[in-house]
Amino acid sequence: MLPNNLLKLANNTKYYGLRNIFTHKAKLKNSKCGDKITLEIVVNDNKVTSMRYESESCIYCQISANLLADQINIINKDNFMKIYDILKSSFSQDKALGKDLKKFSVLYNVKNSKRSECIMLPLNALRKILER
Repeated sequence: MLPNNLLKLANNTKYYGLRNIFTHKAKLKNSKCGDKITLEIVVNDNKVTSMRYESESCIYCQISANLLADQINIINKDNFMKIYDILKSSFSQDKALGKDLKKFSVLYNVKNSKRSECIMLPLNALRKILER
């Protein structure tokens, strides 16, 4: 059973639902489990200013998408790969994520390594967008 703080994040629907207000959009599917996610983001002056999503996914992917949407203002095209690499490595290295990424630590950690592909799906979709 998931802890209450993760259930609360999963139930947050603030960023759920596409509004067709975006500068970039991507769809991605996890080939291992079938989870699907669609992201819509707005990028202004190289900075990601907003994100919305819809998914057919497990609770881990939903929590990850909510965390990402809530913290999207710290991401720009220049720092994204650094953030991506730090979060991805958190599944294999037990270390503090730092001040800016601290909120991600509830999900991005070694104990969730078996669900890392589900958790990384929203980040992988964002990567698909930002690498274009």
